Amino acid sequence: MTSGPDSSAMGTLRRQAMLSLRSRRLLGRPVSDARSMTWPLSTAQGEAELVLRSSGAKITLECRSHDPLTARSLRAALVADARLVAEPHEHHVLATLGSESRGFAKRALRETTAWATTVQERTARSKQINGGDTALQHLVAQGIWYDRRPNFGDAVGPWLVATMTGKEIVNVRKTRETPSKARGRATLLVGSIIQMLNRHNVDIWGSGLMRPLSQEQVVAFSRLRKIRVRAVRGTLTADELRTKLGWEVPEVYGDPALLLPRFLPVQTRGDHITVVPHLKHRNAMTDLHSGRLLVADVREDLETVVAQIASARACISTSLHGIIVAQAYGVPWLWLNVTDSPVDGRDFKFDDFFTTIDSSAVAQTDVPLHDLAGLDFAGLAEGATLPELRTDLDLLEAALPIRKASQQRQ
Repeated sequence: MTSGPDSSAMGTLRRQAMLSLRSRRLLGRPVSDARSMTWPLSTAQGEAELVLRSSGAKITLECRSHDPLTARSLRAALVADARLVAEPHEHHVLATLGSESRGFAKRALRETTAWATTVQERTARSKQINGGDTALQHLVAQGIWYDRRPNFGDAVGPWLVATMTGKEIVNVRKTRETPSKARGRATLLVGSIIQMLNRHNVDIWGSGLMRPLSQEQVVAFSRLRKIRVRAVRGTLTADELRTKLGWEVPEVYGDPALLLPRFLPVQTRGDHITVVPHLKHRNAMTDLHSGRLLVADVREDLETVVAQIASARACISTSLHGIIVAQAYGVPWLWLNVTDSPVDGRDFKFDDFFTTIDSSAVAQTDVPLHDLAGLDFAGLAEGATLPELRTDLDLLEAALPIRKASQQRQ
């Protein structure tokens, strides 16, 4: 076995794991090597793993799953509480501890057993609610958001609801892979996801359409009952819902990501330029890092990506939520429009958001995909702008229909 600080820390952890009856009872025996200890974790949604990993003077506790559906359930369960890391494999960082302080091994095992219980309880509640059980509805918030792949923009809605209300949030989105039977009202959250609406009893809060409604969608949506619009992303979405469906849409506009500074303050401002590639463009922009150029990975957790954008002197983005977060935090931005690799709904959803700002001040550069890596990003940043925001954020915040935990009747 390799000697050194890492192996010494893991040796101490292994000895403590053998001595701790509680961890052995709850977690079983770990599989270990010189730098990590791994416990299998059975959840209501599938098999996962908890990993204590030693690196230098730090011990990290991670949670992951190799099964795509279980990984999705973990993203939902941990959306507001753990850092999501995309590489070299998707995992959540649950805790970080120093390995040089006295008693670190006991603390690490306490964290591990506590998080094992938390993950199991949250995934169990999600399964109960999606199975149609109504007994827990007063304890959690039922949301609908896109979760097929990790993307910080999709995490904005559930993160905000959990933070604003103090409630645990459960995704009750109904798909072929996750055929939810959840009952009661749910809230459609952030993103171009109104076209995904496929159940009754839904409040729409700040989401938008991907593109104009088709006749097929008009017919399908007309069959839905008890749909209430609280707010939408922009006036283009509002006009579609009013004119084609006859729905009542209040004049409350804005992507809820604009509310992030109220709940996630970022105090520092650096001298770097943050580039935010949409998932479609990430591979074409992976080698752009330099001293003053930071390329955000939108697969990482919301708090990490937001901090990278909010602390920049300028943001250049092919992602709509990269633009919206920059606008929210007062960072000048430029829309990099990839002409031959457009993001889905480009010709509608960007313009929809632009109805909530001074669209005449939008900075935009059109470029083909093969030219992305060779762009002069410092030069582009000089042309970044910060359009005037033309929407009432107080109305948008007040439109959230989910009550705070402290306001919930017992």
